[in-house]
This record gives sequence, C-alpha cells and structure tokens, in this order.
Amino acid sequence: MEEKINKIICKKCGEEIKEGAQFCGKCGKKVKKCYILIGVILVFICVVGIYIYINSRTNKST
Repeated sequence: MEEKINKIICKKCGEEIKEGAQFCGKCGKKVKKCYILIGVILVFICVVGIYIYINSRTNKST
C-alpha cells in the first residue's frame, strides 16, 4: 500500500483534502495554496542578494 507524503489537511475540520480540490469535501472551506507567494518571495530575496553583492564589489574597486 502506498502512503501519501504530501497530504493536504483542512485547517478547519481536519479532514484530508483530495489533490486538486479547491474546497474541503466535509466542511466546504476553501483550500489556500501559497506556492506562488513563496516563489515570489524567494525571487525577491535572490534579486536583493544579487544587488547587494554587485554593489559591494563595485564599491571595493573604486
């Protein structure tokens, strides 16, 4: 028997939510997916890090 590693559990009622569902089948609470927000934050952190790195290198050479 296969065991699912990435289970989605409803925060309101605790019921397991089927993959791809937009609402909990038991209580009807909307499933929030924050993967896009996490991606945007990571990209922002990388851009800021690169900007700081480049500025520190140009300040040393002048």
